[in-house]
Amino acid sequence: MRSLRAEKDRRREKAKERRREIFGRILAALEALQAAGVPGRLVLPLKDDQPIHLLVDATAMPTQALAARLVRRSMGDAFHTIHFAGDLAPDALESIMGASLPLEALRRHRPN
Repeated sequence: MRSLRAEKDRRREKAKERRREIFGRILAALEALQAAGVPGRLVLPLKDDQPIHLLVDATAMPTQALAARLVRRSMGDAFHTIHFAGDLAPDALESIMGASLPLEALRRHRPN
């Protein structure tokens, strides 16, 4: 019984560590975008096991390529998708903007 509980606690702690690591990568990606002058936002996932979606306000192809490279470097092996604001229809963009957080809000809501 104790070993089962200890194993559960280890798995739970490992999952928390992974979430903290991923959150750090998300912050690093958004900070890299901000440093390059390209605004980015995290689209909030519905569940833990979903890929990370980032909304990047880039309309020109060179800016999109730069943003993709910066995000890829920061995110590493974390599964992520980039949505470019210039590629979305206005209603889709509005919907995604409503379900996303900017870098400043993410900094305030760091996970434990």
